[in-house]
Amino acid sequence: MRRLVLLAVVAGSAAAVFAGSVPARQADSAAILPWHQIGDANLNTSRATVVARYGSFSGDLAVHQVASGGELDVSLARNRVVNVSTSSARYRTADGIGVGVVTPAGTQAHWKGFTFRKDFNAWEKVVCYAGVHTTVDLDVEQGVIRRVGIGFSAGVCPGLTPKEPLTAADRAAITTAIQKAAKPAKVKASQFKVAIDNKQWASVLVTGKDPNGFPIQPAIAVLHHGSTWTVVDVGTSGVGCTKVPIKPLTQIGSTCPG
Repeated sequence: MRRLVLLAVVAGSAAAVFAGSVPARQADSAAILPWHQIGDANLNTSRATVVARYGSFSGDLAVHQVASGGELDVSLARNRVVNVSTSSARYRTADGIGVGVVTPAGTQAHWKGFTFRKDFNAWEKVVCYAGVHTTVDLDVEQGVIRRVGIGFSAGVCPGLTPKEPLTAADRAAITTAIQKAAKPAKVKASQFKVAIDNKQWASVLVTGKDPNGFPIQPAIAVLHHGSTWTVVDVGTSGVGCTKVPIKPLTQIGSTCPG
């Protein structure tokens, strides 16, 4: 997914190819199930489930080489599948969406429920799966689909609002925690976000100046609430991906790489 997000530095996501030494397996499904599964790789399933179907791999990005050409890629965070994508024409939805299909990109703005994003040269659709905000991208080249990607992304499913909104006291405590963690830099917190089910997780935009008075790069801070608010991660991309469950993580504005 190529969504632009303000969130934490991800330390080394290793890519690995599914083990080729696994005994012959029955071919996986050729279906794309809108919009959560490609082949037998399903969002929000465990690493163990992926390994059982496709073979062992290391790291958080696994690549399955499709015999007929192309790849099936599976990205994980905290050992859960957060993104699946394919460059293989083998996989199709029931209504025929898949790699190699010609689309009206550039000639119309909407097609089969997707909206064309000229800046990304892709068709995009936002859905909810398992209560998690999910983005579907159909990357195109000269109107032809070259990759289908489905992944959890920053955002809140329609109609949901926090069950425990942040109070003035919460905001003050979060600001204090951020300022303490940032010393000797002088910072402030804004754009407060809290998870939907409870206020165990929250995020803020951090801005300010370093000890020499120069502006620091704006960053996202993720905080956990126990007896107090504690900063658990800060950065500009993928913040909290190794520390926060995916559902509340997307709700507070982070997207894990995929």
